[in-house]
Amino acid sequence: KSQKKYGNQREMPWGTSESGFNAMDKHHDYKYKAIGVPWLGLKRGLIEDAVTAPYATFLSLMVDPEEAIKNIKRLKTDGLEGPYGFYEAADYTPERLGFETKRAVVKSFMAHHQGMSLLALNNCINQNIMQTRFHTDPEIHAARLLLQEKVSSDLIFTKGTKEKLVPYKGKITREKSAVRHYQKPNTILPKAHILSNGNYSVMITDRGTGYSKSKMAAVTRWREDSTLDQYGMFFYLKNLNSKAVWSAAYAPLNNKPDKYEVVFTADKATFKRTDGDIETKTEVVVASGDNVEIRRITLKNNGKKSCVLELTSYFELVMATQAGDIAHPAFGNLFIETEIKQDRKCLVANRRPRSDSDKSMWLANAVVVRGNTQGEIQYETDRMQLIGRGNNPKNPLVINQEKPLSNTSGPVLDPVMSMRIKVKIEAGKTAQFSFVTAFCESRESILHLIDKYDNSSAVEGAFKLALTRSQVETRYLNLDADETELYQDMISHLVFISPTRMMSQEIIRQNTQGQSSLWKYGISGDNPIVLVDLSKIDQVKILVEVLKAHEYWRLMDLKVDLVILSEEEYSYSLPLYALISDIVLSKQTHDILNTSEDVFILEKNKIAAADIPLLYAVARVILTGGMGTMREQIECVRETATGKLIPEKIVVLNQPINYPVVPTDEPERLYNNGIGGFKVDGSEYIIHLASGENTPAPWVNVIANQSFGFMVSEAGSGYSWYQNSRENKLTPWSNDVVSDPTGEAIYLGDGDTGEIWTITPLPIREAEDYTIKHGFGYTNFEHASHGIKQRMTQFVPATEAVKISLINLKNESDQERHLTLTYYTRPVLGFSDQATAMHINTDQDESGALLIKNPYNEGFPGEILFIDASIPERSVTGDRKAFFGNGDMTCPDSLTNVNLDGVLGAGLDPCGAIQVKVTLGPNERKDIAFLLGAVNNRDEVAVLTEKYRELRNVQEALYEVINFWKSKLGVIQVETATDSINLMVNGWLQYQVISCRLWGRSGFYQAGGAFGFRDQLQDVLSITNIWPEIARAQILLHASHQYIQG
Repeated sequence: KSQKKYGNQREMPWGTSESGFNAMDKHHDYKYKAIGVPWLGLKRGLIEDAVTAPYATFLSLMVDPEEAIKNIKRLKTDGLEGPYGFYEAADYTPERLGFETKRAVVKSFMAHHQGMSLLALNNCINQNIMQTRFHTDPEIHAARLLLQEKVSSDLIFTKGTKEKLVPYKGKITREKSAVRHYQKPNTILPKAHILSNGNYSVMITDRGTGYSKSKMAAVTRWREDSTLDQYGMFFYLKNLNSKAVWSAAYAPLNNKPDKYEVVFTADKATFKRTDGDIETKTEVVVASGDNVEIRRITLKNNGKKSCVLELTSYFELVMATQAGDIAHPAFGNLFIETEIKQDRKCLVANRRPRSDSDKSMWLANAVVVRGNTQGEIQYETDRMQLIGRGNNPKNPLVINQEKPLSNTSGPVLDPVMSMRIKVKIEAGKTAQFSFVTAFCESRESILHLIDKYDNSSAVEGAFKLALTRSQVETRYLNLDADETELYQDMISHLVFISPTRMMSQEIIRQNTQGQSSLWKYGISGDNPIVLVDLSKIDQVKILVEVLKAHEYWRLMDLKVDLVILSEEEYSYSLPLYALISDIVLSKQTHDILNTSEDVFILEKNKIAAADIPLLYAVARVILTGGMGTMREQIECVRETATGKLIPEKIVVLNQPINYPVVPTDEPERLYNNGIGGFKVDGSEYIIHLASGENTPAPWVNVIANQSFGFMVSEAGSGYSWYQNSRENKLTPWSNDVVSDPTGEAIYLGDGDTGEIWTITPLPIREAEDYTIKHGFGYTNFEHASHGIKQRMTQFVPATEAVKISLINLKNESDQERHLTLTYYTRPVLGFSDQATAMHINTDQDESGALLIKNPYNEGFPGEILFIDASIPERSVTGDRKAFFGNGDMTCPDSLTNVNLDGVLGAGLDPCGAIQVKVTLGPNERKDIAFLLGAVNNRDEVAVLTEKYRELRNVQEALYEVINFWKSKLGVIQVETATDSINLMVNGWLQYQVISCRLWGRSGFYQAGGAFGFRDQLQDVLSITNIWPEIARAQILLHASHQYIQG
């Protein structure tokens, strides 16, 4: 009776006894303890647990079989029936339940509980047969009187107070919701916001950038880059009356509106901006029950006349893991096929499985229109058609040149989803467009989702449900508005490099270890890490804050590992460690927290001293006990960010002068295709780009020696490597055929007019012509603009690990010119800047060379990347945020300053930039050299920089490289009746085999770095006659890896 009464009071099936419950120990086994009816048990605290154990009901079959059978049926309805009988228990304790769940089934089987159930069942069916058998044993029969012991009449009550059951009515909640307002994008760190329904998530910043992802895969392309930040789902707006163009949010055009406001609430993100008479409002939500996001754009015409607006959507689709997309985006794109469904006003994409184990993935993007549209909706799924060669989302071809979308679909090489709608809005009226993005595993499901949200009422319903869900989440977490706002603010510090790391840069710079050193503590190093360093008991208050934040991030599907360092003198009791453990265990109760181990408690005295700097180096957020609350430590965003000296700006003395442009004579070329062709003697491939011309794809030269190399395209883009072109990139490899972005650039600036430009076609494209000559072991760029004739030759010496950019400038005016030259690099020192950026630290040696290291790169320990110039006087910076400011690759803010700021160290968004100044008299010519190299110690840096600061040595190295390739490739000359065969065979094919295939092992489409067994043995067949030594060495290398097994 008491069991049934207690079950009714708890609103759960009755039958409670000692059992497992919904909490796990460190071995991921369910915990077990005595549980019972509070007024029957002597143990205190029984009231805290509401757990039903099926074996207790089975035991009652022998007492009240009818009621027991009813209860068993209820247990079955509640999901307790498993493959081997009934599960161990069901936990109804509110504090141990996940979000929006009424029970948690303890899915384990205990042999003795199953045995007791079977025995009771047998007794019930067969008239207590097991009891009869039990008592036939003589020893048991002799002790039968003990089972009839009478209850004493003198009872002593040891439990003086009766625990009262208070019905669970939910947690007391605070109804005030968190609202974050911003009037402009944050220039130090983008303010990030996450919307999630548990399966599908959207991260969006105050600029409108961000990502969409599901638990299956990344949906849209995104890269961690808080400085340039140009990935996301974007909307371009164009007023066809005034020709004004702007973004629905701030990015990607980044043009300043008349008014701008961002509002982040728990249910949605809202962007409002005013541009002239047009008010644009963008609202973003994630649907509650589906893998769907909706971006609703409302346009209001506040003018006195009607206007016609053009809205163009755009995002790059991935539909694969984020790691896979970073590794090889062009390859991943090959498996995506798109189609246009005009009847549903949507685009559909499918990723074909690469293997039987892969799941099929489907993505759709549809639009729901409410307004006076004009013409048909236009579609585009080919990024090349939409963005255009050499462009990026800031200057897409279809916006700049008023080009219509091409309605291209199918197996496109670089898939995107874009729609264009034209609408007429009368004065004072509005138009509304809702872009619905859905993601799932089948074609039928994706079309069902698109049909479900194909009208304004369904969209409005999704917004209301998102609001309801956010309110339920807030009640569940029981967070007040200030706490929620803080935890949301911290998201920026977890998804981007946090400027707060600068506060710990001294200890970060002491690190000498890589990721594998974390594994002995069970820490993978794959997730963002929050480090809490405690040394006193009175500091644990901040730990309670962090644990609440950790739970919130979990609910937002943001995986974060929490590492707690406990520092105290060794004693038997370890009071601080014990207190930390108790606090963590008290929070590790919800089912949502039991799915993975992501809280690590480490005793500082028991871990290696070298591991302390490692833990600081891998942490995105570092919180120290005794240094204030979590909010105080997070808001202490690098004092230098606000207290930093304002840099001295260049004083513009003269207005820009339109110097006469001397037409460039196109050189004579063989097999000229209008853009490029071979030099008459076949020694160079010459590309000539007039205004607005581009090659159809990047035409690159792979320049290398046996240990070092770089790739450069006709636009000047490319990347460099040392020892391995995949695993040890020095600068980023883009694999982007369309935009061909670069991680290295040399800027020229006029100190009198403030103009900046580049010798290469990118990143700053000018109207004047460019001539590019790809030769054997070098590439040459020629350009004339701003009254300066410019030539740059890039090459690698025959045996040394350094890239040399030899620049020749001639002043063709009759005025003295004051120029700056700035060499910018984005350092990688590893596989990808996405993994290495937060571990890069910068320094400068005594000679002024800029030194860059990545101690986290275990494959190439001790490596130093150096940047230097032939001119001794220079300024430098290692702070990418300061270098670009509010600008981008076409207009870095720092180039408007007199000098670079000199900031170096760890904890920065890193770059390597060095700037020198040159004065040219009328008709004067000067040479300048920039160096980018990699070595294993500082002594080697000194040797190479000292040698190549001398321009005479640079010229000699260039001649040596040209003669080296001439001698190797001229050993055999073939003459056939076909000139094209002669051109390829007499040099270019052998050059490609040696420089690209054997030494570089890289190309634009794949930075492999690997030694292909079969392919490279085939490659060396072509050079056995011109260079038998290298062919022999390659054969021996491969033979040394040939085993009986293969």
